[in-house]
Amino acid sequence: MSLTLAANVADIAGQGPASVLFGVCDIISNSANAVRFNKEAATALATRIHDIVSALTEEHAVGGFEPSPEWTAGINNFKWSCIEILDHVQVLNTALESVTKAVTAPSFPAQRLEPPPAYYFGRTAETESAVTMLDSDLSAYVAILGGPGMGKTSLARAILHHPALTTRFGPKRYFVACDAADSRMTLLSLLSSAFGIATSSGSAAKRALESVLHGPSLLVLDNFESAWESQEQRQETEDVLEFLAGINGLSVMITLRGSERPHGVAWTIPHLPPLATLGSSFATQLFVTISDIDKANPDLLKLLACTDNIPLAIVLLANLAQYESSHTLLARWEEQKTAMLHCSDGSHRLTSMDVSLNVSRSISVLLQTALAVWNNRDQLYVLAPIREFMLSKHYPQPTGLAALFGHYWALAHLINPEGQESSGPAAVALQGDRQILWTEAQSLYKETGNIVGIIDTTLRLSDFEPPEQAIKVSEAMYTIAKDARHLKLGMTKLKEAIPFLLDAQCYGRLGQAEFQIAESCIVMQMNMKALVHIRQALYAFRNAHNVRGQISCFHSSVMANLAVRDTHTALGAIESGETLLADGGGDLSTFSRALWLHVKGAFAAASGDLEAANSFFKGAIMFSRFEDSNEAQENYLQLEGMSLHSLGKLEQAKGNQSEAENCFIVSVTISRRLFQPDLLQSLTYLAQVLENEAATDLLAAIMPPLLHSGLDGPLADAFLTSAGIALRQSNTRLAQHRVQSAMRYLEEVDTVKLHERAATMLEKCTAALTV
Repeated sequence: MSLTLAANVADIAGQGPASVLFGVCDIISNSANAVRFNKEAATALATRIHDIVSALTEEHAVGGFEPSPEWTAGINNFKWSCIEILDHVQVLNTALESVTKAVTAPSFPAQRLEPPPAYYFGRTAETESAVTMLDSDLSAYVAILGGPGMGKTSLARAILHHPALTTRFGPKRYFVACDAADSRMTLLSLLSSAFGIATSSGSAAKRALESVLHGPSLLVLDNFESAWESQEQRQETEDVLEFLAGINGLSVMITLRGSERPHGVAWTIPHLPPLATLGSSFATQLFVTISDIDKANPDLLKLLACTDNIPLAIVLLANLAQYESSHTLLARWEEQKTAMLHCSDGSHRLTSMDVSLNVSRSISVLLQTALAVWNNRDQLYVLAPIREFMLSKHYPQPTGLAALFGHYWALAHLINPEGQESSGPAAVALQGDRQILWTEAQSLYKETGNIVGIIDTTLRLSDFEPPEQAIKVSEAMYTIAKDARHLKLGMTKLKEAIPFLLDAQCYGRLGQAEFQIAESCIVMQMNMKALVHIRQALYAFRNAHNVRGQISCFHSSVMANLAVRDTHTALGAIESGETLLADGGGDLSTFSRALWLHVKGAFAAASGDLEAANSFFKGAIMFSRFEDSNEAQENYLQLEGMSLHSLGKLEQAKGNQSEAENCFIVSVTISRRLFQPDLLQSLTYLAQVLENEAATDLLAAIMPPLLHSGLDGPLADAFLTSAGIALRQSNTRLAQHRVQSAMRYLEEVDTVKLHERAATMLEKCTAALTV
């Protein structure tokens, strides 16, 4: 701006006073016209200057006028005053434009980035490694892991502000703190709030997020464990993470307490190792920089020993050292331990060591949450601040100590017992061999009948098996979990096998794993999720040239699409299956043909052709009773049970309650020999056609296992059946309560018929209560 003014002044330099003043006046007038705010005041000022210049010019134009030195000096002073006014006007005008742009620019909380850390030492290798992964044309997914106070957030902030990433992502760098996530505030809700998305619809929120985050973008999710550690919302959180990973051009970085990475994302290789404590030199540098105490201070090493080189503990103790002597701090540590490590009001995990330790919800699982680590001597080691915190909050009682001492004395007797040449298996396990320890744990879980423990330890032991055997183990554990009603757990464990399958390029088993997950989703009536896994299974089966698997995928695709009323896509799947059946000729098994009769019946029923549906279902039942040495007998039984379900629902729709009851009773008999979810589904259908008293007794028996099974669709169906009984008995308020209970379980269920049934029954209840 000063250059512009100087140029204008230079252009009119050397002319008479009147020309000079009119030139400056003209520039002021133009600047005033460009003003957007307080325009009237600026224009009035320009007009006033113009009038003064005009008066001076008239006086100068009088014949014989000879300007005195005082007059010339006054004119020059006035000229420079005008130039200063012009300078101020232009500066204010430019500043107002900048402020206007800043105010009108779109902004939401996620755009307000945390600044880079003020003190940052000892994390150069981790920073460069993460930046290398993120500074790529491909999306990257980075997890920063570590125990409490290890500097995960500081590392994320340093990476976020790295020049390479600032250049690559520009303003599309976002930082979202997940601290507020809990049972009421899910990760999706948290993201919606952070990005200013006002909607209660999950699908609408995802569409809006995809619109904001697509293209080269970087999203940091800090303190991710708040949204993920709870078992109740872990699956939902991983689903959101999987959704984010599917957004084109979006890279995601999370900070997470512990050493376990969430599922749902193919984390970029090489993984960042969990953050360790700082090296001694960096710890000293950090402490001295903040506290400004002399490196030669004799208490420095003692103070650092209190922190065990944990970055947060160092920062907090160094802040205290700014105004307390090192001798006083050591005395306070002996008395207060980690309670003294806080700054500000000490109410946040980043300003208090106690708060940072308290928010580790799985404190009993020390290794998983990185509250304890293995040292270089294969010993389990608890870092000093964590150890002191535990002793201050949970000091062992005498009875507990006695049992602990007794345990270790007993272990001591196992080492080379008298009369034996070597130690027993239990003593060998003490050396820290993971395979031995997991085997010991597995035997204990088996003795106590702990299904979850058996599944977990068996899968961990599969790490020591060849890929083919590890895959079989994972599938076996899925079967055990499914049979024990832990269907969601089984799905999670089966997903853990997929990386093995991909690495081994074992497309046949990969297709089976994806298909089993899809089938579980269909049982839970989460059909859209099922369709995702069906597509992946179909891709794998095609690579494996497995026609039987492809037919099963098309069958499940039709059933899932019909459940969400997408008949067009269902018809497309039928046509693809018909082509495959025709190409297969005589090589296809009886089972595949029976499966296709069932799917044709389902489509006919959905299209309103009940007679054709009846013929197809009965044909499927007949073919499912044939013997085929190439097909597992349980698959035929499952198909027969499914066909009886469909035929029973058809008879129920036609008003033939007794026929429907017969179909469901036979399906119950068959399902008893199969998996628990199949049996629960059959019993739920049976309850719908029984008399009120019998149905009530049956529902009372199946409700508890349904509540613990994760089968939200069948559970909602059971609640609606119970509500129907209450309505028939004129107990309208109870009916309304049960419909509302059903609706809570329908949040993730997308079967249209169930939602329609719930809405109709709620309308009946409301109408009855208003009479």
